[in-house]
Amino acid sequence: MVLMKNDALRPASISPTYPPYHTGEYLEEYFFRRWNEENIQTNREYIDVFWTNNFCNATFAGQTYQNVQEELNNTLLSNGKYFTVSQFDDGPFEKFPEDTLIFSAGGNREGKNIIPIPLICSPIPKDLIEQKEKTIFCSFVGSRNTHHIRMDMCKYLSDKEGYEISAGNWSTEVPMDNLKRFVDITCSSKFALAPRGYGKQSFRMYEILQLGTVPVYVSDEHYLPWMDELDWNDFCVPVNEDEIEEIDTILKSISDVEYNKYRGTFDNRVGKICKMQRAKVDDDRARGCSNGLHAGALNYVAGYGSVESGDRIVIVKINPRDVVSVPSDCNYEKLRTCQYEVVGEYQGELLKPLYSANFSEDEYADYEDDEDGYPNREMSDDYWDQFDEDEDEDWENYEDEDEDY
Repeated sequence: MVLMKNDALRPASISPTYPPYHTGEYLEEYFFRRWNEENIQTNREYIDVFWTNNFCNATFAGQTYQNVQEELNNTLLSNGKYFTVSQFDDGPFEKFPEDTLIFSAGGNREGKNIIPIPLICSPIPKDLIEQKEKTIFCSFVGSRNTHHIRMDMCKYLSDKEGYEISAGNWSTEVPMDNLKRFVDITCSSKFALAPRGYGKQSFRMYEILQLGTVPVYVSDEHYLPWMDELDWNDFCVPVNEDEIEEIDTILKSISDVEYNKYRGTFDNRVGKICKMQRAKVDDDRARGCSNGLHAGALNYVAGYGSVESGDRIVIVKINPRDVVSVPSDCNYEKLRTCQYEVVGEYQGELLKPLYSANFSEDEYADYEDDEDGYPNREMSDDYWDQFDEDEDEDWENYEDEDEDY
């Protein structure tokens, strides 16, 4: 049920819009509306105050801060069970009965009753987002003066090869050109830095995810929502404050297989065919971790996850002609290919062949053995043309010389 009856505790925002692309309701306003629309039943009463609007209107728009504490003292019971939702970094400032849960996106308020939630707003407009080739290894476009971690990070990484670091001072007003620059650079980046700011979270983490890039969350205290249910290591690279000088080493140690897992690049549902350009698959078997679609034996896959720990392992079908290399590391238990088909999900030991050969016994009767005992079957020109298109360029510089064979 809605608890606070004073509408003045839920003012509209009159402070500058932040982030600059945001439209519509902020987090607390959105929750308030949905709570009332859906008539949710719970054993706690909702303290329906717009903490962030109260704070920002006073800080950035010159309004007087509401005396919320007096309202709370006059309304709440000391032994009551309550909850509230707050977006801004320090909020709420007020004191509450002991059994009050605070769902906080900012993270600076501490206590056993604080529950992290995402620091989000409306989505980045789609017309600003353009799919780009990942030409930048890692980037950061934002303010550096909101926390010493940002300053240390920018100082250490600004001269690193492959890094695009563009940092200034924080402001409530962000020009559209600056926003567009952030979006373009992030879309072009393989990784993007999402350091904590004044608060333990920032909008940056969730903006990077929207832009199809892997966020690198740098903080002295990792404040992440639903850590009991979400493994943030699956789609984010958390870095501690004392690891700032190791960021480059950490990111460069991430293989393409691991990177694709972070991004969820491929649709590995049963029946789907995943493929990439053959020319981009590394054919050097001496290189262990490199470009290409990877498949391998269970011993190899076990290094990346297991069914028991909740990971999804798929069974794939690979045409031998699509295999580009079998790296010599991992005891030759993996391969790189340009294409595979997902045919099932692995749940346990396979007790019989997953699929049979394409030829039946009757089809073999159509073959005529040549003088060496090998099958001899005429293939159409169209059949061989599919290989010629891919291989002509590779062989154009070769000349047959009888003495070499």
